[in-house]
Amino acid sequence: MRYIKKYLGVLWIVLAVVSGYYLIVSQAIPQFQSEKPEDLVPAIVYTFVLMPIISGGLLVFGWYALLGEYDD
Repeated sequence: MRYIKKYLGVLWIVLAVVSGYYLIVSQAIPQFQSEKPEDLVPAIVYTFVLMPIISGGLLVFGWYALLGEYDD
């Protein structure tokens, strides 16, 4: 079971990187490049609020699983 948790820890870390990439490349950059002023606020929210919360949370969860903090 310990090896499954470590494998899933790596999976969570990869998911954190992929989700951060998706939020920046697919969501925020097109809205920053849009010339509509109403697209600027969601782009800022995606970049500076959602991306650190989502990616950071997944990354920390995966890191702790990889280190064995959930072995109890």
